[in-house]
Amino acid sequence: MGFELNKSYSGFRLTQKEEIAELKSLGLFFEHDVTGAELLVLENDDDNKVFSATFRTPPENDTGIAHILEHSVLCGSKNFPVKEPFVELMKGSLQTFLNAMTFPDKTMYPVASRNRKDFYNLMNVYLDAVFYPNISEDTFKQEGWHYELNSPEDKIVYKGVVFNEMKGEFSSPESCIDRQLAHSLFPSTPYGFESGGDPKSIPDLSYEEFKEFHRKHYHPSNSRLFLYGDGDTQSYLEYLQANYLKDFELMDVDTSIAHQRSFRKPKRKTLTYPISSHETLEKKTYVLLGYKLDKAVNHEHCLGFSILSHLLLGSSASPLRKALITSELGSEVIGGGFDDNRADTIFAVGLKGTEPEHEDKVLALIDSTLRDLVENGIEEDMIRSAVNSIDFRLREANFGGFPKGIVYNIQALGSWLYDQNPFTHLRFEKVMRKIKKRMHEGYFEDLIRRFLIDNNHRSILVATPKPGLGKKLEAKERKILKAVKESLPPDEIDNLIAETQKLQELQLAPDSPEALATLPSLEIQDVPKEIEKYPLEIKNQGDSKILFHELFTNGIAYTQIGFNTHSVPLEMIPYVPLLGTLVLGMGTTKHSYTEISKLIGMHTGGIRNSHFSSATAQDRHQVLSYISFSGKALMEKVDNLFDIFDELLGDYSFDDHK
Repeated sequence: MGFELNKSYSGFRLTQKEEIAELKSLGLFFEHDVTGAELLVLENDDDNKVFSATFRTPPENDTGIAHILEHSVLCGSKNFPVKEPFVELMKGSLQTFLNAMTFPDKTMYPVASRNRKDFYNLMNVYLDAVFYPNISEDTFKQEGWHYELNSPEDKIVYKGVVFNEMKGEFSSPESCIDRQLAHSLFPSTPYGFESGGDPKSIPDLSYEEFKEFHRKHYHPSNSRLFLYGDGDTQSYLEYLQANYLKDFELMDVDTSIAHQRSFRKPKRKTLTYPISSHETLEKKTYVLLGYKLDKAVNHEHCLGFSILSHLLLGSSASPLRKALITSELGSEVIGGGFDDNRADTIFAVGLKGTEPEHEDKVLALIDSTLRDLVENGIEEDMIRSAVNSIDFRLREANFGGFPKGIVYNIQALGSWLYDQNPFTHLRFEKVMRKIKKRMHEGYFEDLIRRFLIDNNHRSILVATPKPGLGKKLEAKERKILKAVKESLPPDEIDNLIAETQKLQELQLAPDSPEALATLPSLEIQDVPKEIEKYPLEIKNQGDSKILFHELFTNGIAYTQIGFNTHSVPLEMIPYVPLLGTLVLGMGTTKHSYTEISKLIGMHTGGIRNSHFSSATAQDRHQVLSYISFSGKALMEKVDNLFDIFDELLGDYSFDDHK
């Protein structure tokens, strides 16, 4: 159907319409006439259809309310009153993706399926879940937190799915230091709070606050709906209007995100994390340096810094990673580089496995390495390698287990969530051409100087181990809970025991057949009878067998070379993966590792190794073992790919013992 700008279709007015060549898609942006709900549609021939509902949910405290609600809305709704529709759908759906995600400032509910009926089923359940959830107090207790007491003699304990999940997260020093970095860079904004929930603060959340958060945030007026694939847009519009949006009115929802003023000088924060009293303190310190960069809506900035991050940290040959690792000041690089999951972007880098007294050395090394790159210039081959790697990744659009539509959805939200053009981050050709034109004219050196060297808006985080801290924190929690119990009169103690028993019984009780029957399902005739077949041509060349699949791959050749390792003694099989790592990570007799890494980056989309081993069906004492090397390149670069394979596998060198 040909949609016209500024006309309404089933209650939706089309406000933008653009061909997006990079995605081979027609982009349609609608606004709902009554509620103001926004809908982004990407029409194309991809049968892996995607739907999502996203809500802007900036936190106002550390209680994890958005995270708890993300769990809770998927615990039954008005039309589907089962305890865990998510789990039940997994049993009987052809879904290719089914999940929910809490980000620092948004909550997203995406589904995907290649089957049209299944897709509508999933969309129906998710829309009912977000707009009409059965968020009872029992659900809040189960998913968020509650006091548990099984008998008058027992001690009260905290229980709750999110509470326990975040306790696990906060027990990881790397997780804590990453989270604290964002909080320290944006202290005056919602990013200064923990969107997932701090276990110390989660028990401060009340059921009334929980319900009010849903009422305010999970309204069509605060929603950003997304559809992708080969479905019928007009049918989608009719469905959304008739089944959900017609029942809502416009609501004034303020979920704006305050801007963080720039720091006048860098900040420093120290953390401690628990280790057992038997562990040594040596080489257990973390030093992390993070910078606030530019706004996420600036596409050129995001693409440029993605390339720069890959250039600096993408491989062991990258200059900043190499400098940190070879310094022997620590054991592993941390930080992750560039992060665009907030309104303002971040660059973070540091070392784990270091010592407190090495903090200044680590920071000085980062600074001197960056200054050297600016003053002496970055090697042209290194720049070409990084640019090619990111360019290849964008064109290939292979996101592993994530359907393309979901990744495009997240990319679009990089501008859309902040009330800017939703198509901004979906286009990359023009911006990439601009970067390529200037890449050897000091473009990346200027990014380093402006946003890293001369940037005072930075935070230094140092995390050190503290023996016995875990027990101290547990004792503090027990003391709080003991005081709670002592404050309760006998009748409230009895009520708490009864509530605990009631919740446990509810959790164990199965759904009724009537409730389960409400969930939509597929009939056998809805499932394709034929298995999807791929073309296969087998060629023999000497003792080798070549399997050739002629498929549409958007001009990219994928190659895998496998070797049977049956001659390797059984006790040595666990070391086969190490062999693959050494072959790809040690250089050759012709090129150093740094040089071969640059060649791989310039001419290919990457080369990887993998290992497969399994007992045979006939004899569990007999082992099948294979090592494989996989690579990908544009068709015009296939010769380069095989030249690199030939060198790696034929001229490998294990001489660099360091």
